[in-house]
Amino acid sequence: MKLLLGLLILVLWLDAPPARAADRVVSLAPNFTEILFAIGAGESVLAVSDYCQYPEEARTRPRVGGPFNLNYERLVALRPDLVVLPLSLVGVSEKVSSLGLPVLALPNEKVDDVVASIERLGEVMGKASQARRLADGIRKRLREAETATRDLPRKRVLIVVLRSPNGLQDLTVASRETFLDELLRLAGGVNVVGTSLARYPRVSKEMIIELDPEVIFDLTFTAKDEDTLGVWSRLPSLTAVRTGNVIALSDPAVTVPGPRMADTLARFLEILHPELADDPGLAPGPKGMSPQPPSFPIDN
Repeated sequence: MKLLLGLLILVLWLDAPPARAADRVVSLAPNFTEILFAIGAGESVLAVSDYCQYPEEARTRPRVGGPFNLNYERLVALRPDLVVLPLSLVGVSEKVSSLGLPVLALPNEKVDDVVASIERLGEVMGKASQARRLADGIRKRLREAETATRDLPRKRVLIVVLRSPNGLQDLTVASRETFLDELLRLAGGVNVVGTSLARYPRVSKEMIIELDPEVIFDLTFTAKDEDTLGVWSRLPSLTAVRTGNVIALSDPAVTVPGPRMADTLARFLEILHPELADDPGLAPGPKGMSPQPPSFPIDN
């Protein structure tokens, strides 16, 4: 009953029209921080979580911890008029609400969630027109990619989001219940990992050998300084290893379901279908995707 009541409160927060634009906001997730700055509401961002590192201005804001070590005393002392966090953090939402702080819990698991959250934050922050432009631009790029790849052959891809440094232990992958899987499908690929009880399940090396992907997207943060193909060569039977199709995409921005996800889609596209590289509508954004420190930890 308590859980149902908490979920009802969050849904009401999500649907309720704002009485006035918020001007003292704490963001507890990197994607919401990115959205707030992207729609021109950065000046209203009072503080952020320890994992919010983009854009550069976000690094100047006070830190209040993360979802598992949130500093509630500091949060209360800041006197925010809104705390923005993922809908999945029901316990955190209930705790923050019990302290008398307004909470806006937003979904962030799927592509449509991200776009809806952009528009919702635009309403709450008094930046509705800016948010609509951003959301419409993302939708346009997604549609263009889907159209371009509709009749193209689809390679079988494994998306690895976490693993041990320089090793293949603690392998965590994206299942078909994630925004990364949606972007992969729009880019003309197919996820070798099916539907799972967890969005980001841990898998064994034996399971990966059985799945035998044609391409591996290694999104782990350590891959930037590693010989990624060399690490995966410990599984020499994999088609992706034998053909050299193990791709390191170590920019943490790739794992953030935020405004730059259209750039992630473009990266997937240029790897899976390089024949589309000359299409300006499918290219990454003009500023590209710059390396950032690790993003919000993935919830298994």
